[in-house]
Order: sequence, then C-alpha cells, then structure tokens
Amino acid sequence: MDNKKIFQAYEMAKEKYAELGVDVDTSLKSLKHMSLSIHCWQGDDVGGFEKPDSELSGGGIQVTGNYPGKARNIDELRMDLKKVYSLIPGKHRLNLHAIYGDFGGKYFKRDQIAPEHFKGWIEWTKENDLKIDFNSTCFSHPMADSGFTLSSKNKSIRDFWIKHVKKAREISAFIGKKQSDPCIHNLWIPDGSKDIPIDRFGYRKLLKESLDEIFKIDYSKSEMKDAFESKLFGIGSEAFVVGSHEFYLGYALIHGKMICLDLGHFHPTELVADKISSILQFSDEIMITQPETALQVDFEKINIICFGDNNGRLEIFATGGTGIIKYAISPQLNQFFETNVFENLEPGNYDVIVQDELGCFEVFDFEITEPEQVLINIVSDTIIPEICDGDINGSFSIEIQGGTPPYSLNLDDYNGDYITGEIDQTFFDFENLGGGNHIVYVRDSVGCESEWIITFPESVFINPMLVVENECFDNEISNRIVVTVNENVNPSDLDYSLNNGLFQTSNEFIDLPPSINNFIIVRHINGCEVMTDFFDIETFDPISITLTNQELNEIQATVSGGSGEYQFTLNEVDYGSTNIFPIGESGTYEVIVTDSNGCNAVLEYLGNQLCHNNLFMRWLLTIRAQ
Repeated sequence: MDNKKIFQAYEMAKEKYAELGVDVDTSLKSLKHMSLSIHCWQGDDVGGFEKPDSELSGGGIQVTGNYPGKARNIDELRMDLKKVYSLIPGKHRLNLHAIYGDFGGKYFKRDQIAPEHFKGWIEWTKENDLKIDFNSTCFSHPMADSGFTLSSKNKSIRDFWIKHVKKAREISAFIGKKQSDPCIHNLWIPDGSKDIPIDRFGYRKLLKESLDEIFKIDYSKSEMKDAFESKLFGIGSEAFVVGSHEFYLGYALIHGKMICLDLGHFHPTELVADKISSILQFSDEIMITQPETALQVDFEKINIICFGDNNGRLEIFATGGTGIIKYAISPQLNQFFETNVFENLEPGNYDVIVQDELGCFEVFDFEITEPEQVLINIVSDTIIPEICDGDINGSFSIEIQGGTPPYSLNLDDYNGDYITGEIDQTFFDFENLGGGNHIVYVRDSVGCESEWIITFPESVFINPMLVVENECFDNEISNRIVVTVNENVNPSDLDYSLNNGLFQTSNEFIDLPPSINNFIIVRHINGCEVMTDFFDIETFDPISITLTNQELNEIQATVSGGSGEYQFTLNEVDYGSTNIFPIGESGTYEVIVTDSNGCNAVLEYLGNQLCHNNLFMRWLLTIRAQ
C-alpha cells in the first residue's frame, strides 16, 4: 500500500479520536512503555519439554488448534517466538509454563524442578531484550486426572501440588532477581467437577489452606509477584469450579495479591448459590434476598418413536423464581437458553438445570428411550425357489423382532396394500412366488418401517421347440430330432431325455423307429424339467415308379411310396409336380421322381415317336435307384 495513503488514513483517524477527547500521539507514546507477556504454549499446543514428544493430556484443559507447525524442541520454539516478537512493535515479555524448562533430556517430577532448568531461558531473553513471567503447571499430569489438585481431598495429591507451586514461586523469584525486574507468577488450577457437588465449601476451604501453606514463604516484590487466574467453568468442570472469581478476589484482597482477568474465563450466566461458599471464606456474614415465589419445575418428555430417528423431545414448565428463567441440558450444562423446549434428542440419560436471574436453580434428570429396531430374519431352511419360470411355487418364511407389534407387511410393493398380522404374531409365510429377489416391507403399529431384500434364485425359462428332420440315404429314410431352447439359457446347463429314458447331454436324437406320441424332457441343472409337444415318427416305403401310355406321344408316371409329395424331371427338365410328359422325338428318356424327404427313383425307356395310334411301340424299362 502507498505510504502516503497510510499517513492520510492515520491523520483522519486522529481527527476522529480527537473529537472524542483522545490524543492519539500521546496514547502511542504511552504504549511504548507497556509490555505484553506473550505466552509460549501456543507454539506447541501446550506439550512442553518434560519428555520427548510430550502432549497435552487432560486435567481440565484442552487445545483445539492442532497446530501443524508445532515446535519439537526448545530451539524451534525460540525461533518461532523470535519471529513473533519481530512482528509486534514495542518491548514485550515471555510467559513461561513450568513444563517448558530445559531439562537436558532427563525427566524431573513437577515437585523437583529447580531454577537451574530455566537458566537457558534467562540467557536467551537477555540476548533478545525480553523479560520473563512464569506459571506453575497444575494440569496434564497423572496427579491431575481426578480433576482436583490444590483442593483435592486426597492429601498426598494436595501435598504434591503444594510443593510444585512452591518450586514455581522459587523459580519466579530467581528469574526476577536475574533480570532485575519482577517476574509475575500466575496460578491457575483446573479444580472442579462436571457434576453439581454437595460440598462446595469444603473444596474451597482446602484450596484456601493450600494457598496459606504455599505463601508461607514471602519473596520480595522486586523479584516476583503473585497473581490468581479464575474461571467460570472448564473442560470437565462445567458445573463447579473451586477457584472462582469471588474466591480469588477475596483471597487476593486480604493477602495483597494480584487478580488475572482472563477474558475467556467469564460467562454471562452466574449462580448466586456458587458465590456463597467463596465469600464465606473471607467474610463472616452475607445477606441473601429471597424471591416471593420459589422456583418450581415440571416437565414432559416424548420418547423416540422409531429406532434411529433421534427425535426425542423435552418441554419444561417452570413457574415462580425471579426474572427470566433459562435452561441448560447436558452435555452442555454451561450453556443456558431461554427456550424451554429441547428437540431432536438422542436416546440416553440427560441432566437439566433450570435457573432464574438470581441464580436460584432446580436440577432434574430424565431418560429418552427408543424402541428396538424392527429387524427381519429369514427362518432357516425355508427358502424354496421357483425352479421353472411360470410355476409360481416359490416360498419363504420370516421372523420379525423389535418395534411395536402388530406388524403390517407387503411384498415387493411399498405403496401397495399391507396385511396386518395378529398382535403377537412374529412369524410370516410368503407363498406362490416367482423367481428373483423379493423385498419385504414391514411397518409396526406406530409406523416405524423396515425393509429386507430376500435373495431369491432366478427361475429358468426354457420353452423347448422341436425340429424333426427326415433325410434319405440310398433310398432309405433316416430321421433326426433336434431340441432348441430360448437364447438366454446356457446349453451346457441342460440335458435331454426321450420318453422318460436316460438323460443325455446332446440335444439331437437320430434314427428313431416309427412311433407315435413321442416326447422329450429338457432338464436344467437347477432341477427344472420341461416337456416338449408330442411328435410322431412316420413310416416311409421305398419309391416305385411305373409309366403308362396316354395320348399320342405322351406318357404318364405313376408313383407309390415315399412321403407322398413328389417332384418330377424328364431328361433334367423340371416338371414340378406334373407327372405327364410329352414325347417330341425318338430316343432314350430318363424320368426322376423325388419326394419331400429327398428319396428318389429313376426310370429310363427307349422309344420312337409315333405318327399313328395303332403303331406298335417297344419299351425297354430299366429302374435304378439314386
């Protein structure tokens, strides 16, 4: 951007602030003398350097950034910090947690850390003209897994953390002395609970006693200063925090300590009841006003109708109390809403807090249930498929579980008519079915639905057709019967039986004897059997031919035997089915007769053309077969 434009914008801003009585130049000069204490834990997601590859591990704190460029050691963290300081005008400070010491690859317990583990940091900040502030680390440790440290009712846990904080204050004083500037020691603990406790006062009394023990050692304020960081809630302490703002405020005012106001640790909703046990640690008396009408709560819940719908509903009816009433429901009991209706609830147990403006509250729990899922199971060994297409004889049985009986069923048509079973009926039969997959649709009495695909074998459509062929060899008839099926059937899956005889893989039957009412059964490997139409094998006599004289120069062929359908040729001239032939000249003539099966007979004769009817004609007859 053009520097001239930047200065123009700056001058315009100065004028606007001047109208509000703010001298921008003087304010900027004042900022030069103010320092920000930059925390180190952003650089590695609060892992620290206690052990190689250390990670945050609970105890009331959580990070959500999953920083992909996290520092893996002190050198990388210092490089990142140096870059940060180069981008921020002014002189600033470094805020260290106790887990970021230079431990030289060795593991030291939290209550064993010492000033020597932070000498490297002192030297580095001196080289970079920085100052250090310090924090004890009361989280991410097995001794913090219970959610309580300095207020723990387990004395050994409490003593461990007292010793750790004492070590942290000792290190803070050492740093402040070395840098000739007070090191601020900030104390934050995760202590609290997810559930509403019975004994708030007891936990806070223990915390007060722990702090009294820690502060028995007094350090010069020129070396270190103590601060308390409170919070309203945290991860795992949504319902109760021991170190509340009122508690630390009271302790700090009495003992001359500082309060750290973390803007992320406060919430617009507060409980008056929670403040009482904090204030009574430091004051003998407290005044509490009571609303005219006590807060009273009733509720109505609607359970989930169908499995998996997650549509549970809660409506709360609250009366009395003071002002606006708000509602919180687990798992977010720290978040209050003005709506008294909670919908789309999953099955499970819930806690609810109903609270008025003064912090008066009622707590109740309830359970959202859901019916069992409507499940369909095939009854074992009940699937009987339709083998041959068109038989419509397939069947299967199912068992239904879950949901709310009675059940209504439909097969293959979701929008069709449903048949409702008896109130206690769980087994259902389906019969007279065709081949291929089927879908069973089930609705229970409240409308919950389920469907199930029944894997059903495909039936076979064979539709056999017969081709009967007769062929003639040496004037003898030979027959051949061929069975054909539709194209979608694999021929290798079929075999054939003639008149209930043995099955064969060939679809041809040759030289059957003369007979009637024959049939062939076609069988598929799935067991389907289909019979052909009946057919006859006819008897054929050999063809014989005789010639007789008809009109002048004309002869007639008379034929017997064969199929009865004949074709005639005379000297290779085709006469079709005509059996009368003209004689145009003297010579040798050859008559061939062929029937529809291809069998034939040949007759040769030698004769003269006649001019008058009473002349004698000599015949030489020769019959030969072809």
